[in-house]
Amino acid sequence: MAFALKPPPRNFVRDPFKGGDSIEQVFATITNGLPNSAMVPFTKLSDFERWSLAYYVLSFRPRK
Repeated sequence: MAFALKPPPRNFVRDPFKGGDSIEQVFATITNGLPNSAMVPFTKLSDFERWSLAYYVLSFRPRK
């Protein structure tokens, strides 16, 4: 289904994140979503779950 999304989903390994690449920015994107995209807010998740998800998403990045 991802091929049908406009804009397409982010490649977590190499693409920059539209809302920013810091842990705080990824958490904010998960919490608030991104306007004009398929990224909706995930406010039904607890703060702990959103922070955990933010760290998980960033764990896909290669270590520098």
